[in-house]
Amino acid sequence: MSFNRGLFSSAKPDWATPEALFEQLDREFHFTLDGCATAANAKCPRFFAPEQDGLLQDWGGEVCYCNPPYGAETIRWVQKARKAVDKPKTTVVCLLPSRTDTRWWHEPGRSNPSPERAPRSSICTPPGGSRSRRSSTRLHDRLGR
Repeated sequence: MSFNRGLFSSAKPDWATPEALFEQLDREFHFTLDGCATAANAKCPRFFAPEQDGLLQDWGGEVCYCNPPYGAETIRWVQKARKAVDKPKTTVVCLLPSRTDTRWWHEPGRSNPSPERAPRSSICTPPGGSRSRRSSTRLHDRLGR
């Protein structure tokens, strides 16, 4: 069996969210915070940049969008999102790679089940915006409202 190793690479952890996808999600959720961003790729006026470390910040009471770095640290962001939605009036929507062989993919959710949306095609773009084929990605949202 042959496959494109680039689709499973963590060499580039910071894949940008396509603007059209974010706009569609924002119309539905009305995000108040981007939990994991840089000044160059933040999707919300309020965001946590690497120097602020969104993993250490409180997401409680927010409607948070999070496109975490892909790779070994993804699990930490998924765990953060799962804990955050246990707080009142908190919603977190994460854009995650489809990695069914990873621990974070299979860890059970917390108080609420997690609705998932799997797009039919790859949707991520690398920094700079050029289109790149990635393995399928899922939108993982938890409604803690």
